[in-house]
Amino acid sequence: MSGSGSYGDRDTRRRERNLQLEQMSDAAFAAEVRAHQQAQWRRPSLEQHAHKHRLDYLEFFGHVIEPEELDELSRATLLSFERLFTGLEPNRDVIYIFVSRLSTGDDILIVVSREGRIRTVIPMETVELWWQRHPEIVEVTTRAKGLGF
Repeated sequence: MSGSGSYGDRDTRRRERNLQLEQMSDAAFAAEVRAHQQAQWRRPSLEQHAHKHRLDYLEFFGHVIEPEELDELSRATLLSFERLFTGLEPNRDVIYIFVSRLSTGDDILIVVSREGRIRTVIPMETVELWWQRHPEIVEVTTRAKGLGF
């Protein structure tokens, strides 16, 4: 997920996405969420991501995360998220951000999907820290949970 773009552009993307969501039927919204829940890693991307963030994952999880475990954690978060966000990339691609709790504390795992692919997996201490860095994102947890997700 790209955090790039001016704050003005971020505000514009947030407004555009909110308008899209307001005009979207519940059935269309549910179909969009389901499509993003089916996102998958490209094998080379999964391996590169696991290797690139090896030390980050070691520090956060206390052990090295192999590609298979990263894939399992990603899929589990897509299917049983605690919070859900959506937004538009600078090129206006729709993204979804699935958030799950890792333990009884505040630690979370963020999984970003776009165009049928898992793009990144980010462990963080709290979702609020991440959300402050991405003001263009819209939370849709209440709507999704109200539809049975």
